[in-house]
Amino acid sequence: MKMTSYTADMRPAARSVSFETGGAPTTRDALADIGQAFGRWELWSAMAWQDIRQRYRGSMLGPFWVTINMGIMVLLLASIYGRIFGATQKEYMPFLTLGFLTWLWMANTATESTMLFVVANRYIKQTRLPITLFVFRLLARNLIVLAHNFVVYVVVILIVGLRPGWVAVLAIPGLLLGTICMFWISMFFGMLSARFRDFPQIINSLIQVVFYVTPILWQPGQLGVKRFVIVDFNPVYYFIEIVRSPLMGHEPPAGFWKVTSLITLGITVIVFPIFRRFRGRVAYWV
Repeated sequence: MKMTSYTADMRPAARSVSFETGGAPTTRDALADIGQAFGRWELWSAMAWQDIRQRYRGSMLGPFWVTINMGIMVLLLASIYGRIFGATQKEYMPFLTLGFLTWLWMANTATESTMLFVVANRYIKQTRLPITLFVFRLLARNLIVLAHNFVVYVVVILIVGLRPGWVAVLAIPGLLLGTICMFWISMFFGMLSARFRDFPQIINSLIQVVFYVTPILWQPGQLGVKRFVIVDFNPVYYFIEIVRSPLMGHEPPAGFWKVTSLITLGITVIVFPIFRRFRGRVAYWV
């Protein structure tokens, strides 16, 4: 599917992609933006594939280079930290692999979202496209990369002999819930970074800190009673765990679903009014 087949749909417009015809921004217009963007799934999915092809143009293995790099990293870290923590490889290697897979997906999405609208400024200024289309493009691109990296998990469970069973399907709603949450986070980061260009540096620094305080290399039980603040108040941990636990053959506690659902709802309630109010100004900020 070539991107050129969609150029006819990108009609020239004014500097704003706003759907308002005048007056204050409305909830109906904001929902229309999301609905129209989602309805053009062929466009943003084609753009996502095109992004990946452009990124790895001239490479024989393409995005699988990332997969190979991750596989080597998981093997080395599992060998080192597994011995340090005294954990068996059958338990620790899938734990580490799935933690890395989910974390990299979330971290890369958050990091790339800071330049989301800035990079797409040519489309935003010259075409009449809903701005949420570019958020869907970002999410699709990183989900494709996640699918490539999932090969590492398949190899790991074959090596250690892990059989997660039917409970593994619970990772699908977990990933879906995480995607909805990342949609609003990406929207917020993208708009804020378009307005304040120092914001990407803040997010990059914060993500590095969050990595070390999230149970990815280490397991929550290793902290004992001290895990209360570091783990139990870490929202990233819950989103990782509702994907990781099912794929390790464990059903996530019901409380984890409640926490992630409430976090997603809370972020939606906070970001949607911001999106409704300022989405028409993005074209001027970029």
